[in-house]
Amino acid sequence: MREIMIGNKNDKRNLTEEEMVTGEYRYGNYKKEFNELKLKRSSLFKSLGTDFTNDSTDFVRRLIEKYSYDDVRDCLFFHIIAQSSPPDEIYTRIDFPGDDSIEKFIETYNKFKEKNYENTK
Repeated sequence: MREIMIGNKNDKRNLTEEEMVTGEYRYGNYKKEFNELKLKRSSLFKSLGTDFTNDSTDFVRRLIEKYSYDDVRDCLFFHIIAQSSPPDEIYTRIDFPGDDSIEKFIETYNKFKEKNYENTK
């Protein structure tokens, strides 16, 4: 069974036989990861406001310039940063690699928030 890395996480998950054959990923199989990251994003929007909103918008623009709108829209985690519900059940990717990772972008911002929050205590 082949494994896939989800964003920059160290944990791997086994692909289903269908995912191995088709190269497509079902939203239902990644709902837990999607919802966990969505909660972090929501917290960042609430606490950091327009700074996070503006940087998120710029990040999405860079992804669209690099990959195309259709490719970005077909990434499951894109719908977290875009604050949209996943319109489809099947995606061709979960996240983007390396510095283009939506998960990495949110996690980096979350660490920034935690560090600055601790400094104000």
